[in-house]
Amino acid sequence: MDKEMMAKVNEVLKANGRRELSMDEMDKVVGGECLRIVDIKTEEDLNYFVYTFIGSMEKAFGKDVTTDFLLKQLPSYDMIQYYRKGDLDTLHNFLGQRAIDKGWNGF
Repeated sequence: MDKEMMAKVNEVLKANGRRELSMDEMDKVVGGECLRIVDIKTEEDLNYFVYTFIGSMEKAFGKDVTTDFLLKQLPSYDMIQYYRKGDLDTLHNFLGQRAIDKGWNGF
């Protein structure tokens, strides 16, 4: 994410009395929900990550910011092409094939 976009995101968050949490803080707050691609082990993890976490991020910040986040999680341009050209279902299918079916050996 470029500096200008990050500044806008931070401005919105501060205006609403919120700030971005570090990964350590997120782990403590959510109590183990799947917030990282590499932590996807089950279909439940995959569903939460794509439809709840990424879906919320996309709705709040748009596809560009969400794409940057996904690339930081897993630098796979194939994944990004599926996501950008499709939707959350397409991302879900792509990650499901890689994470669950192939045990992350698909990358």
